[in-house]
Parts: sequence; C-alpha cells; structure tokens
Amino acid sequence: MTAVLTPFPRRILLAFGAISLLFLVGAVLANWSSYEIEVHTDVATTNTLPSIVHLTAAGDALRDLEEIVDDFPALTQEQRANTKTALRQKWGEIDRELERYLTLPTYPGEHDMYEAAVPGALHDVESDLARLLADSEAGRPESPQLERDLREASNRAAFGLQTMVKFNATRAEDEVARIAEIHRSASVRALLFATIAALSTIPLAFWVVRQFRAYDSLSQAHTVVLEQRAAELEMFGERVGHDLLSPLSALTFCLGAFKRVSETDPKLQEALTRARACVARAQVMVHGLFEFARSGGQPEHGYADLHEVLSQVADGVRALDGEEPTEVTIEPFDACTVACTSGVLTSILSNLLRNAAKYMRDSAVKRITVRVREKGESIRVEVEDTGPGIPTALAHRVFEPYVRAEGVTQPGLGLGLSTVKRLCEGHGGAVGVRSRLGEGALFWFTLPKASGVADSAPPASAATVRRVS
Repeated sequence: MTAVLTPFPRRILLAFGAISLLFLVGAVLANWSSYEIEVHTDVATTNTLPSIVHLTAAGDALRDLEEIVDDFPALTQEQRANTKTALRQKWGEIDRELERYLTLPTYPGEHDMYEAAVPGALHDVESDLARLLADSEAGRPESPQLERDLREASNRAAFGLQTMVKFNATRAEDEVARIAEIHRSASVRALLFATIAALSTIPLAFWVVRQFRAYDSLSQAHTVVLEQRAAELEMFGERVGHDLLSPLSALTFCLGAFKRVSETDPKLQEALTRARACVARAQVMVHGLFEFARSGGQPEHGYADLHEVLSQVADGVRALDGEEPTEVTIEPFDACTVACTSGVLTSILSNLLRNAAKYMRDSAVKRITVRVREKGESIRVEVEDTGPGIPTALAHRVFEPYVRAEGVTQPGLGLGLSTVKRLCEGHGGAVGVRSRLGEGALFWFTLPKASGVADSAPPASAATVRRVS
C-alpha cells in the first residue's frame, strides 16, 4: 500500500522546499559570480598584465639604446666596436619583448592601434641606426640630421609603446572594476536571498508550531478514544469469556452424566474421553484469554509446561475429523517452562498448528514439524509446514487482523495469527515468519523462560501424531 501524505506534512515539505530553493538559487548565483570573477581575473593575469610587462620592457630597452646612441659620437673607434655589440643586444631585447607581446590575446582594436603606432617608428629607428653604424665604419663624420632623425624616430616608437601600455593599463583597471562590481552584486544578491529565506522561516516556524499543537491535541483526543475503545473491547472480552465458560461448564456436567453409560461401550467411552479433553482444553483457553483481556494487555504472572501443552495441542489436532492424514512431528527438546499461563500457551500453539493444517488440505505432502530451541533467556518455538507458502507481498502483513491471501477458500476471519502476535508480545516475546511461495511456511514465536520454576517434566522425545483432516 502506498502512503499518502496528509495536507499538513505536504505543506511543510512545500514550505521547506521553497526555502531550500531560495538557498539553492543563492548558491548558484554565488557560484556564477565566482566564475565571472575567475574569468576576468584570468584575463587580467594572462593578457593585460603580461602585455604591460612586455611593452614596458621593450620601452626600457629602447631608452637604453637611445642613451648608447647619445654617447656614441664621443667614443673612440675601439670603444665604438664594443658599443655596436651592445646596440645589437638592446635591439634584440626589443624584438623579443614585442614578439612575446604579439603572442598574447588582444582586445578589440588593440592590434590596429599597435600597427599604427609602433612598427613604423621602430623601422625608422632601425634604418637610422644602420646608417649611423655604416657611417662610423666608413669613417665618415657624424651627420647632425641623421642624429635628429634617429632621435625623432626613437621618440615616436617610445610614445607608441607608452600608448599601448596605457591602453592595457586602462583595460586592467576595467577588469578590476568589473571584478569589484561582480563581487558587490554577488554580496547583495546573497544577502538578499539569505534574508528572504531567513524571514520566511519565521512565519513558517510559527505555523509549524501551531500545526503541531493542533496535531498534538488531535492525537491526545484520538488516544482517549482508543483507550475508551480498548476498555470497551476488554469488557467485551470479559463478557464473551464469561458467556463461553457457562455453556462449557454445563457441557462438562453433561459429559460426566454419560460416564456410567460409556463403561459398557468402549467406543462411546473413547469418544466421551476425547470430548471431555476438548472441553477441558477449551476451558483452559477461554480462561487464559479471559485473564488476558481483563488485564488490559498486561497478563498476570504465570507459567506453563511447554511439553505438556504442546502434547495436548497435538492430541487435539489428531482428534479432528477429516479425510487425509496430516503428519505432526515434534522434535526432541529438553523440558522447559515459559512465562505465561497454560491457557495463553494453548491458544498460541493451537492457532499455529491448526492454521498450518488448514492450509495444507490441498498439498500432496501434509507434514507439520515443531522445533523448540533455547535462546538465552527465551524459548523459541518453530512450526514448519509443507503447505503452499505465503506470497511475498503478504509476508509482512500476515500478523495483522483480517489479512488473508487472495483466492483462499479455507474458513476463517484472519484473526488467528493476530491473536498469536498479541499474546506473544503481551508476554514479552516476539513472532515472525519465513516463507517462499510453493515451499511451505515456518512460523516462529519466542516467550521468556519462567524464572524460579523447576522443570519437572522429562525431556520430550520425538513424537509423530497423525490426524485425519
């Protein structure tokens, strides 16, 4: 059966779901903002800042080259030879730094700006520098015009490099500003969603408290009704027990009146003996159930000899009329007593054995095996049959009242196993079942050992009881 949520828990789930959604949206937006910050930070660290570094290094090398050129006329011929090497090194530094800069990503328009400001001026510097070195090697006198042209080209190249540095510096400032804006927006959004979620929990908390109070009041009222119904059922059980005991007592008296007549008829005597035994067991069961109902589920202390009661129940199963025999085997076990009255134990065993026999009527092999095991301070009794077994979907519900499998034709209301469960658990024990469809069923129950009671009965031997069912 599928559980259906009532409106109260459904509304709570919806409310908490909405609040959780707010926190989730806030977390998603925060992660997205973090991603945007990482993107802009990556642009600044892998493009803008490296561009500034390489352009600045190229500009510094160009200024160093200008200083060497300024000192070039005053140098001796030998010093000029060494200076030419320094000039070539500086020019190589400029080329390397600009090559590294050109491998970096560019902003829109940056490449065109660079092409318009830097390469042409550097080409002029290179041409004028080559002419200056050629005149020096040829021994021609320095040309003031060439020096002015070289200085002018160098200034234009330096200005172009500075312009590109400023361009990238501006982009870096933009990236930093964008990062700061994203951070502020993310903080505001996170605070907004957290505030909404926190404020939403306040009315929700009051509403939940009010609903739980209403539910608690309803639960208490329901408990009172259940207690009243339980009391009524206990009174009903007492009345039924009392009403059953009266005709049973009368039947016992009547059977006693036939005792003398039966002495001359062995068959009649045997039938009356069985009848008196059945009535006696019925009286014991009714007395036990009567005490259980009157105690409100907390039965009086008592004890029962398991071997004696089990043997009587097996005899009762054997005495039933029917067509085909059912084999009932009680495996040997040491004598023991359990902490319940004989009536309660008789009811438990009768329900299990008779239930097993009833559902094996259509089975090819009809065998019931009873095992008794000691488990610490408890006694475990297993009743295994060779019947049709229990469907998997029904196995966990067989101990509920009025539960029966589909298609079952055997008579009954489905109260026997629920009675076993109530009696066992009421006396501090437990019940259970293991079964596979088509492979029989094994029902078991546990009851506490009776403390302070000596086991006087001899160990039970293996017994095979046949009945016609």
